[in-house]
Amino acid sequence: MGPLQPASSQPSSSNHHNPCSALLNIEIEGTSTPITEAAFVDEVLQSRTRHFGSTYMPNALLRQDEPLDNQYMSFVSKVVRVICDQSSSRFSIDDVIEDLCRTDYDSVNVTDPTIHSQLRQAVFGAVGLVTFLYDASVDDYQPNSFTIDNTGNESLPRRGSLTLARDRLFILLAAFGDIFLSADFNDTDPVPEEQEEPLYVSRLSYDFLSNICGMSIVWTDSLGLHLHLNPNSRELFLFRFPSFCIVNLDEKASKSVFHRVLMEYHRTTQGHQHGRQAHSTSQAFLQEVIHSYRVIFCDGPSRKKFASTLKARAHAGGKVDHVLVQLCEQSKLTTTPAIFSQMQHRDVYNAQNDFPLLRNRLTALQKYSMRHDPKSIRQILRDRRHPLESLNMKAVIIFGVLSLLIGLLQVIVGAAQLAFAIKQTQLSANPRL
Repeated sequence: MGPLQPASSQPSSSNHHNPCSALLNIEIEGTSTPITEAAFVDEVLQSRTRHFGSTYMPNALLRQDEPLDNQYMSFVSKVVRVICDQSSSRFSIDDVIEDLCRTDYDSVNVTDPTIHSQLRQAVFGAVGLVTFLYDASVDDYQPNSFTIDNTGNESLPRRGSLTLARDRLFILLAAFGDIFLSADFNDTDPVPEEQEEPLYVSRLSYDFLSNICGMSIVWTDSLGLHLHLNPNSRELFLFRFPSFCIVNLDEKASKSVFHRVLMEYHRTTQGHQHGRQAHSTSQAFLQEVIHSYRVIFCDGPSRKKFASTLKARAHAGGKVDHVLVQLCEQSKLTTTPAIFSQMQHRDVYNAQNDFPLLRNRLTALQKYSMRHDPKSIRQILRDRRHPLESLNMKAVIIFGVLSLLIGLLQVIVGAAQLAFAIKQTQLSANPRL
């Protein structure tokens, strides 16, 4: 079969220059999203699409008379449009392929097993590309199975059968573990005060985690790995593109492909940081992700470490997300985006009420930090997990040092007095001296 000729027209050139509209189903014009954030997300999407297309774009869909980047963008934007047009939340990858071929690629031979498998792979990769929930593997592409990049979280299943394309998307995502924290979606109602599970920022700050626990931060492109802790390598994974969260939190982004893909997860959640207003689960998840940066980088020493070492490692295409810099480096946030004005720093949070979706990962991180004890005087002085004990220890050390100094001073004074007395005795015994 020759190259596929799409039945419908290609997306307008303006969409090629506005990936947020084409690939996220968000019309940036007229939204409150700052231009800086939208422009950065545009660049990231173009880079991800290029990376995706070189591996996952079916050869049968490629044309010789059009730039490859445009064809990659066109295909992914059509997948997004089909997903957002689904009338039911319980759709599958095969449903998307069926609609895609009926409306845009009517000449494709879907009955060809090879082409059908390639289309399944391409749609699977496109969903990960535009939602940032996972990254379809490029280095280990397997034609007979779905494969994700689980670097850093090797406990996640890496491969899934292509037959999962027949099942609704929820089942497919669940087959790869907690890429959307599915295990955390139970019991999101506020709990009584006596049952609250506190989260202490002194035990979660990067300054403490790096100094006492020897932990390092790894920036990841996957939202599904955000706040994932790898205890074996002592690595904490953080999402490097919070601007993507900001763009999808705009009031006019409710029909974005991110929220559409996660429609099955939508439930009403309430929490202190949400102003006790009803939000869909996907919105609440993005809000918690944004807020979590301020927990990890809650103090001056943590923010200084971000500025000195971590910021350089967070670059994507030579640029660092402006929102990431604000959240991790600045002590005071601006009033825009709007979510910044809703966040209030506290020394103690409630895991269930403040982070109902991320609570498992934050509590796991806190438990990990509590298992490590300081091993030097410097670490003892910088340990802020137990303020009273730390104060007592510092007092003991200070008084101990002062006692040593006073004792040393007394020895020096005594030695001087002894030397003076000996000199005086010698003078008395021999006046000629």
